[in-house]
Amino acid sequence: MNVRVDLRLTGRSRDGQDGQDGQAMADAGPRAWPQPVWTELSRLGRPRLRSLVECCVDTMTTAPDNVDLQTRQIKIMAELFQQAGQTAALDRMLLQECLNRLAAAMQNHQQTAELHAQSCCALHVMASTLGASLTGLHFGDVVSQVVEAMETEYPSYVQRWSARALSKLSPMLDPAARERAEGALRQLTAPMPVAFQSLQRALSSQGLRAPPWSVAPRTRRSPEPPSPSGLQSHQPDLQPRRDGRRNSIAASVGRLLGLRLQDAPEGIQVCLACNKIFEGLTSTRSEVSAEWLTTIRQICDEAQQDSQQSDVWKMSVFGLMPAEAIKHFLLRDDHKRWKIIEAHTEHFLDLLDEPGTRVALPTAPPPDTSERVTPPFSHPHPDPDRKWRSLRPVVLDQSIREPATNTPFGHTGYMKYLTLRIIRKMKFNDIAITGQYYGEKYTPETQVLEWIKYMDQTKWERDRNGELVEDPMRGLVAMFAPGEHDRKAGIQSIKDFKIPNAFLDLAFKASVRFKDADFVKSVIDAVEELDEIYSGWGWQAEWRSEDAHINNKFARGEISINLVDLMEYLNLRGDGTMEKQKMEDVEKAFQTWKENEAFQRRVVAILVEEGRGVADYEDYGMLVSWIRGSFPVTDKYRILVHAHAGTNNHQDVASLKAVKHGANGIWAALIPQAAQAGHNSSLVFLDYLLHHGNEHVLSDFWLYQALECARHIYYLNFNTHDIPDDCPIWGERVSKETHSAFNVLQGETWRRRTADYYDYWGAEAKKEINELPEKVRDVPSEGEGRGRYRISPLVSDTQTWVNRMVEAKAVAPDETVNDYVDMVKALGFALMNAGIRVNLNREESLKKLVDIAREAQRNRQRTRCNCRRYDAHERNERMSREGGCTCLSPSYLKAEQHQGSCE
Repeated sequence: MNVRVDLRLTGRSRDGQDGQDGQAMADAGPRAWPQPVWTELSRLGRPRLRSLVECCVDTMTTAPDNVDLQTRQIKIMAELFQQAGQTAALDRMLLQECLNRLAAAMQNHQQTAELHAQSCCALHVMASTLGASLTGLHFGDVVSQVVEAMETEYPSYVQRWSARALSKLSPMLDPAARERAEGALRQLTAPMPVAFQSLQRALSSQGLRAPPWSVAPRTRRSPEPPSPSGLQSHQPDLQPRRDGRRNSIAASVGRLLGLRLQDAPEGIQVCLACNKIFEGLTSTRSEVSAEWLTTIRQICDEAQQDSQQSDVWKMSVFGLMPAEAIKHFLLRDDHKRWKIIEAHTEHFLDLLDEPGTRVALPTAPPPDTSERVTPPFSHPHPDPDRKWRSLRPVVLDQSIREPATNTPFGHTGYMKYLTLRIIRKMKFNDIAITGQYYGEKYTPETQVLEWIKYMDQTKWERDRNGELVEDPMRGLVAMFAPGEHDRKAGIQSIKDFKIPNAFLDLAFKASVRFKDADFVKSVIDAVEELDEIYSGWGWQAEWRSEDAHINNKFARGEISINLVDLMEYLNLRGDGTMEKQKMEDVEKAFQTWKENEAFQRRVVAILVEEGRGVADYEDYGMLVSWIRGSFPVTDKYRILVHAHAGTNNHQDVASLKAVKHGANGIWAALIPQAAQAGHNSSLVFLDYLLHHGNEHVLSDFWLYQALECARHIYYLNFNTHDIPDDCPIWGERVSKETHSAFNVLQGETWRRRTADYYDYWGAEAKKEINELPEKVRDVPSEGEGRGRYRISPLVSDTQTWVNRMVEAKAVAPDETVNDYVDMVKALGFALMNAGIRVNLNREESLKKLVDIAREAQRNRQRTRCNCRRYDAHERNERMSREGGCTCLSPSYLKAEQHQGSCE
């Protein structure tokens, strides 16, 4: 006999309880709770019914790991229980075996919400139809699993079916099982749906009274991910220690919020707590808001205790702010807009997995461009007859890092993680992930590394081909300076997170100003230390030296040297000449480096930049030609450039000029917004190469959705869906035709473009994407006022904060800005570390932070730290003699290492 169970998803339970449950289910979306509709199993005879139940039990026993089969058998079992109630055909031994199989299935498949819902549905039917015949059976195991489903952050329909099952089973439970059900009811959040009210009444009838509820279901448990193949990391486990205050605050806060925080790093614990509080403040009735404020106060009391040993919690919003201020920033329009953008980006990432299979994609550059650009005769390519189109462009992506230097909202760790996911979808394999320029202070630059590992544990990532990704750090690069003190944080992050590659930011001028930063020795020392680490992990020299490997293999154990201020140090002139003595000193340094064995094994790229936008494109061409003399192509060294925008807008031309003079590519972000006026864009660079016939752009990078990828990276960084009009590829104005004469895809045939390579989507996906910006416009946005100073909170130096606070009149006329600036900066970093988006350049935001700092100063007087009297490179040594730096806020040391301290 063929058995078919029709499992419909409706809004009415079999016991007729709709009301609040029905409304809640409508809010839950298309997957509400399962509703069995009895079809072809009616009126089975007793022998046949028993045989079918035994068949279900046997099938579940023989294939415990097959989740689909288990779910199907549970559906059938629920139907059979209905018939068993009518015929009394099942003996107690078989019923006990059914309970055992249901418990085992729920235990083995804790991540499958559908199976848990079907199991609870089956138990509900079993208890409803068989009633007193179940008394005396052992329910302990199955009740444990049902309670687990109630306490876990499953979809709401699972929790409701769990409550229904327990309410029906309660008369048959022993006291211990009823106690567990009572404990589950404690975890629920008001308002209580009908199913939970039924459970409360059922427990009350058994002599138990569930106390008032105050916290939410906890996060779903995740299985341990498989260990990556190959050599395992020597890094310590990211999970918090199991002893002391670090664990106790996670446990106590977790109990308050209904979250299991102990499995997350401390910085992410703070983020998860803020997310849960935001959900509570925005999704509950107004009278519940006071209860959430009480919860925030309790967390603040925990974090602010003198005995608190966790520096991360101490320096978090809970450790530095009063509860009312945390609520204020969580409910600001800035943060509400961010939560919409965050959700939209997560949906956009899902869409990115699909469109390439639904539309025809071009696989080659325009056919009329193959011979357009020929490199000059002196181009140092091993084969002088090859055309520029044959060169393989190299991009060291900076999209996770560079926009932080321009946005007034700063960065958060999770925002960086979402950006990384977009960049990975575009097949950029070399990605700068963290800038360790903050000493020992905790910042989003470290938190993003924690998010990568944490998300890899809880949600396994798959690549475009559906393959499980084994190494979440593949191809990533850590950036830091090579000086003895400057590299400590960077080296530690590489050890802790097993970051496979390093980027050493060398500032020549700082090396001259400060005795402890010899630019020859510091590079060799840093390279040798990194070589020892990488060799210890079994990573030998595996250069991707052949062109075919550059963009198709993930780097491991590679080091790049960035010559931060080489142009300035050499005093490069417009005619290509330099100061002779300095030029000779640098050439000697190059030679010394190249003679070092560790340098030979590890260093694969020489990078250059000019940070203020005063170099023109010719300067980059001349400098690259000179560097090639010391690092020739035949030695397998790559050269990459990074150009900042100035008044001449030469930054993108500089990329092309550098390539013509021997560079392999650029290190840059996808979007140009960064630093003072912007920088070169990798998308503009690749677009130029593509439309001049480069044959590798489309095969090495996935650019078919680049337009929307760039826009979403902009949304993330600048907390808005208002796209700048003039961005050359993805700008709002560029995409809207004002006259047919401007159309490059039709009309005039000279260099007509045959396709728009960067916006390939299926019709439905494109419609969804176009609708996303409309949804955020309900949240108002405040404009920026004019001024001389602009805070980019992750990187702005203390003096810029001071100047902007004065300009915004954030302090009273009789107050001194320097009394508050350290605390205000620390509060800004605390907000970023908590994942709370705030425009920290806005006058209102600065005044609110000053109010908090002023109150903190009244409650606990702090002596201003003297560290700002000393330059960056001597600060550590000087302050160690005075008992150490006591600043609360991190300082971005890279700019000081380059330009010297302005403080």
